[in-house]
Amino acid sequence: MNNVREAVTLPVLFLTVVLLAALRPGADVTVVPPSLASLVGAMVLFALLVRSGLLAPDRLMHSARSSLANVNGLFVVLTAFLASAQIITLLVPDAGVPALVGWTVLTSLLLQALAIAPDRQRLLRGLLVTFGAAFTLKFIVLATISAPAQSGVGRALQL
Repeated sequence: MNNVREAVTLPVLFLTVVLLAALRPGADVTVVPPSLASLVGAMVLFALLVRSGLLAPDRLMHSARSSLANVNGLFVVLTAFLASAQIITLLVPDAGVPALVGWTVLTSLLLQALAIAPDRQRLLRGLLVTFGAAFTLKFIVLATISAPAQSGVGRALQL
């Protein structure tokens, strides 16, 4: 791995993901920390990333590296974990039946991927589909259903 990529690019990328996923715009901009369930989901996602070889903590931290390089590797691992937790927090609805369904489906898909033990490329495809579907459901479908309805059909489908 390139030194600049490991020391600067990856931590800045992961910290940007953490910050942007934590912000909730509105009348008052709030910062939402990851929930306990999101941290547990991030542990499963992190285990998937390590098992598939997408993230290699043994290459980022080991005895042959200098102390500064090991600290930097630890920072990359921690920021990757925090970014995973914050993305899960962003994609799962906040409360109610949609949150219960979202957590059930997301947990089932992550545990299924853990049981399958896919390689790097297949895991990336699966995560893209999973997180893309979660993004679409939360920010397009649920937002449309929850919006004030103008028609009779819209009022019937409204949550």
